[in-house]
Amino acid sequence: MGLVRADRGFVDGNFFGTAEQVGLIVIVMVPLTSPIQRFGRHSDALWQLIEGPEMQELEGEGPGRSLIVIR
Repeated sequence: MGLVRADRGFVDGNFFGTAEQVGLIVIVMVPLTSPIQRFGRHSDALWQLIEGPEMQELEGEGPGRSLIVIR
């Protein structure tokens, strides 16, 4: 198992499938644009403080996938 960090420009439809096949955990960094903001829950009570920034973990499109939003 390994870990890969990528920027949004390097990710396409095959990226996640290939990473899962070889057993990689993937972190993709993206800016907090309007489409990403729509995924977040806007109630302050749903945010978790993690030594500075606050975060939410949202269910992703497939098993083992999630979206973590940091503000």
